Amino acid sequence: MHDISIKKVNRGFVVTVGCQTFVFEHDKDMFQAMRDYWKDPEAAEKKYVTDKPKFQIGLSFSLPNMKALGAALKSTAEKEKEHSKGIAQEFARRP
Repeated sequence: MHDISIKKVNRGFVVTVGCQTFVFEHDKDMFQAMRDYWKDPEAAEKKYVTDKPKFQIGLSFSLPNMKALGAALKSTAEKEKEHSKGIAQEFARRP
């Protein structure tokens, strides 16, 4: 059995078992995985450790949110570019 670390985060839990890291959105899923591991570590590793990463996209990463984030970042980048250009022009005018 490996060392286990459970960290509560904003939208779930980050669980480290040995060198493997797992993310659970719901506590009931995390507790079930822990029960499985304590009952039979080898079977739990076969069940939860895969060669392919599993991704579950939550509402915070929905397409409309990503488009809004992209627009906000673009707007911020454009503002920063204009600000930098203004600073450069100001320094160019100085004797």
